[in-house]
Amino acid sequence: ERHEAAVLASRPLAAAAPPPHPVEQLSAGGMPVIGRVFLGIAGAYLLRAVNESGVLPQLEIVPLALAYAGMWLVWAARAYSRSAFASTAYAVAAAIILSPMLWELTLRFKALTPVMTAGLLVAFSVAASALAWKRRLISVVWMPTAFMAAVALGLLVQTRDPLPFALALLGIAGITEASACWDRWFSLRPVVALVANIAVLVLIVLYTPEGGPPPVYKTIRVEVLVALMAGLFMIYAASVLVRTVVLRRGIWIFEISQTVAAFVLAWVGILRATHHAAALEVGIFCLLAAAGCYLLAFALFQDAAHVRVYHVFATWAAGFLLAGSFLCFTPDARSLWLGLIAVIATFAGVRWGRFTLGFHGALYLASAAFVSGLLAYTRRLLIGQPPPGAGWAVWTAAAFTLLCYAMVWRPVSGPAPPARERRLRLIFAALAVYTIAALAVAAALLVAPFGPATLATVRTLVLSLTAVGLAWSGSRWLRSELTWLAYSAIAVCTLKLLVEDLQAGNAVSLAFSLFFYGMAWVLVPRLARANKKE
Repeated sequence: ERHEAAVLASRPLAAAAPPPHPVEQLSAGGMPVIGRVFLGIAGAYLLRAVNESGVLPQLEIVPLALAYAGMWLVWAARAYSRSAFASTAYAVAAAIILSPMLWELTLRFKALTPVMTAGLLVAFSVAASALAWKRRLISVVWMPTAFMAAVALGLLVQTRDPLPFALALLGIAGITEASACWDRWFSLRPVVALVANIAVLVLIVLYTPEGGPPPVYKTIRVEVLVALMAGLFMIYAASVLVRTVVLRRGIWIFEISQTVAAFVLAWVGILRATHHAAALEVGIFCLLAAAGCYLLAFALFQDAAHVRVYHVFATWAAGFLLAGSFLCFTPDARSLWLGLIAVIATFAGVRWGRFTLGFHGALYLASAAFVSGLLAYTRRLLIGQPPPGAGWAVWTAAAFTLLCYAMVWRPVSGPAPPARERRLRLIFAALAVYTIAALAVAAALLVAPFGPATLATVRTLVLSLTAVGLAWSGSRWLRSELTWLAYSAIAVCTLKLLVEDLQAGNAVSLAFSLFFYGMAWVLVPRLARANKKE
């Protein structure tokens, strides 16, 4: 053995063969593949010529065309072990061969009905997935499925019979999402989803106007139209639930955006198709979905490995709850409902250290203030012509606002960093301070009616006292959010002086306004200085 090793070592090393030139590589492998593809397309044109000549009945051309395209698809699956380029090229050839054939056989020659064509489109996508399934051959699936989806969308419009092709697109989307649950064809999902979204959008545009669809389009019953629009959302919602809840996988940006897009399309489409007659049913579904998303978020996705899933489901829960609230309740009942939900969410966030629930409570509280008219009422008290009065909904929303800030006044317990706690208190404090300042102006107006100049001075006094009071409170109880709001109040007062006092005031009112404003500049920094410890 040593002798053989010495002999081998004594032999001169053979010179390494230089890598082949790219042109040589193309000519050796790529060019014959491209040539075969064009030969396949030539065969497709030959079938088209036979069909036009009438030598064979058109119904006999259909199986020949399917068999011919299927042969190329099988060839694509078999060629992958030798060349990925050849496999992709043959799959593209199969799609290019079948797509125009189905188009012409449906539109020009009328050999296929829309239902038959839609079924063939789905069947070809299923065949491509079946051939590529075992070895995960994305090159065999991608182009045929994308082509079939594009053809379905085109025929949906051109045949004037959208229903079969809408069902075909939902079927292709379902196949793609089911494959993704087995970790296959991820890159194909956005393409199919985009085409399916466009198809549903076309249905909304065509079939939901007041006058109904154009006369040339075949009628679709409202129940079927609602099922199509809801089906798109159900497919992608089911895919997300299987991947996150059952398989314990993460959630992708595509899944988040597509689920939201499908829900918006379904929501708008169903309400328009039923002329808002189904608003209550959609609202109830949204409320149930909100409860389910909250349950999943807090029961299953609390670990560090599912942080994104947790936040996504919690955000969806808030969105569903707001959507359901606006659909199920009248404006007055809606403000009361949102206020109660805000109190519950804020209490739960403070009690168990759930900052997500705390921020959701702030969102529901702001929504209640908007719906009830509290925001508009307080805005008119602080800026513009004061309103004559307020209804019970406004005062209820104001009470909810003060109650929620009282609940977050003490520190929220939990492992979250102090910055999140301060931001949460800041949001509630801003709503509460805004409400209190406006109510102070309302109380002053109860004492005596004021002219424009005096009213401007009263508002400046209220804002200045608010800034001073916030600075003192922030220093006294070490609440940094109050100090931040004190400086914000000075900034608002500055804008108010420029917009209102200088326009509506006289010499006396301006003197008082500037005095109050100047005292706020003097006192606020001095009172807030002790708050730097926090």
